[in-house]
Order: sequence, then C-alpha cells, then structure tokens
Amino acid sequence: MVIVMNRVIGRFAASYAAVCRKAHALKCVHGKNASLFAMLLGGVALLSFGLVDASYAQLGAPTNDRIGETANVILTELIEGTFGALIMIVAGLVAIVAAAMGAYRAAMACLVVAVGAFILRTFVEIFFGDILP
Repeated sequence: MVIVMNRVIGRFAASYAAVCRKAHALKCVHGKNASLFAMLLGGVALLSFGLVDASYAQLGAPTNDRIGETANVILTELIEGTFGALIMIVAGLVAIVAAAMGAYRAAMACLVVAVGAFILRTFVEIFFGDILP
C-alpha cells in the first residue's frame, strides 16, 4: 500500500512540476506581450465603461452658459478659495526651500506661482468682473 501511494504521489509531483515548468516558460516567452495587452484592454474598459455616467461632456452640446458656469466654479470657488490659498502657501514654502538649497531658478518660478495665486482674485475682478457673478 505504501509503495502504491509513493508511486501515485511521485507521478502527481512529476506532472505538477511539468505543468509549472510549462507555465513558467509560457510566461517568460509571452508574459510581457500578454501583460501589455491586458493593460491595454483594462484601460480601454475603464475609459469606455467607467466614465460614461460621470462624464460632463456626455450631457449634451456645450453652450455658453455651461462654459461660463464651469469657468465660474474654477475661478471663484477653487482658485480664489482655500485651494488657491493652499497653492500660494505651498509655492511660497517651496520657494524658500529652493532658495536655501541654491536652486534660484526654481525659487523664482515658485515665487511667481505664489504671487500669482495671491493676486488672482484682483485679476479676475479686473478682467472678468462684468461676466462672472
């Protein structure tokens, strides 16, 4: 009985090892192409099915009212609000750190972003005061 069980276990182990060797060889030969194809299919599926309901462009043809509403939300609620303050503070801190490290070009770029975020509300009122509420 023990000899029969040893033979059965030995045959199963040999067949399992053969299947694993074949799977590994298949993965090494076709694995990169198959994974790229799977990522391509996954990306197409996400873009096709995942964004259908959430897409703002699917609601109809763009009109001037919707474009104005979107610009109003971006300019008044996001950039002029707390998000703009966050951009200003982070850019100012990065400018200080970059200047301390000796990266003066990066410091000047961050300084321009910080000052731009600070005075954006005035620019919006000057240029778009009669358009945006």
